[in-house]
Amino acid sequence: MTNSMKAVAAFGTSRAKVILGVVITFTITSTISLVLRFVGKRIKKTKISSEDWSVVAAQVAVYGLAVATFLEVTLGNAGHQASDNPSKVPQALKILIAVQCLYAAALGLIKVSICLFYNRIFPFRSFHVASWCMVGIIIAWACAAVLYALLSCQPLAMFWNPRIRGGYCVPDQVTAWVVIGAIDVVIDIIMLGLPLPLLWNLNVSLPDKIALTCIFGAGISTMVFSVLRVEALVGIDFDNITYTGANALVWTFVEPAVGISVACAPFLRPIFRQVFPGLDIEMGPPAPKFFQLQSSSTDSLPSFVNTNIHEIGAMLLRQAEVMAQFLDAGTNNGSTHAPPQRRRASNQDHQILIGGLRS
Repeated sequence: MTNSMKAVAAFGTSRAKVILGVVITFTITSTISLVLRFVGKRIKKTKISSEDWSVVAAQVAVYGLAVATFLEVTLGNAGHQASDNPSKVPQALKILIAVQCLYAAALGLIKVSICLFYNRIFPFRSFHVASWCMVGIIIAWACAAVLYALLSCQPLAMFWNPRIRGGYCVPDQVTAWVVIGAIDVVIDIIMLGLPLPLLWNLNVSLPDKIALTCIFGAGISTMVFSVLRVEALVGIDFDNITYTGANALVWTFVEPAVGISVACAPFLRPIFRQVFPGLDIEMGPPAPKFFQLQSSSTDSLPSFVNTNIHEIGAMLLRQAEVMAQFLDAGTNNGSTHAPPQRRRASNQDHQILIGGLRS
């Protein structure tokens, strides 16, 4: 049988075809999202920053994951019953180690990129502390996932050849994978909720709050895929891993691929505004808008923000400028605006008018 015929046979089952379709589709969508991210930044003439390079690295990892997933089908017989070709199971398990490492690397880089983006949008020290703590947790999770993939069996070859004498493997591999996946879901929930208090304490109109929440809350889609992946992991049977692991393989690829699109979403608005000049995608039909922020009331600030009375005016002025630029430009490189002049807080509210949300 020729190699081409073997490749066709490898994708002969419905599960194998689904894996192939998912890999092709979401590799294309993640690539398009990344390209449009840089197009949007070029339109607004904003500098490339650290979170951009983090997403680029994540996309490279996704490409590697796409190759590994494809090989799982062609060489490892993924999507087929293990009994159909038992000799391919060891090959599937070898490739699975690469899949685990690339998945953790891609997802970790995406989450770090989102946290770095948060840090530029929200100019609060306490928020930065929380965000950097999340970065530390994300890196620790990614490293733990990679180390588990490489160290769960000693020697490593015992993972695909359990007959090696004197070796050792973690007794319940599936449970460990489920735990790692569950921690990923928890991280997603925390990241989803991290900016929401700041957004909903802005004294802007309800439609604008909803628009901002949708932008920052787009990560809920990756959280759904994380949950689906955990559910698929629970159903894995190592005695028939090429068949029972097919669904988990699909969600393992979809989650980081969609995550890249989510991380790039806030940067796409300038493109939409050029393509649809008569429609503000986030705010409805374009019209001059002036939002009023009242800065003397500490109740309008999240509980973790420093509410020192001498800092309130300067902090809210900075918040107003950053959020206004974000709404208009879709991004903020943090280097084009001088810091606002410090003001003394008084008993009367500061009236800060934000204009310039033009189409």
